[in-house]
Amino acid sequence: VDPELAQSKLDLFRNDNSSDLSAFKNELLNTKLTGYSSIAFLLFLLGPIVGSTCLAALAAGWFPEWPGIDNLPYSLLFGPGFWTIPGYWI
Repeated sequence: VDPELAQSKLDLFRNDNSSDLSAFKNELLNTKLTGYSSIAFLLFLLGPIVGSTCLAALAAGWFPEWPGIDNLPYSLLFGPGFWTIPGYWI
């Protein structure tokens, strides 16, 4: 953290005379927004990779003879469909 930036923010918070501490609340809201949006973006990027890996492992472990394993995740809706899985359940 840049010491000059940190000191300027501390001075801003110290000199805020409003009854609801609006400067601190605005900075806190901006920080939370930045943090939550970065987590959401990371999950957006990693979601399909993790999801497909977990789905493939689930299919290989619980219904290995189902003919739609090769075309996951599309075969859940098109092809054999998820409704045919109970016939191949271990």
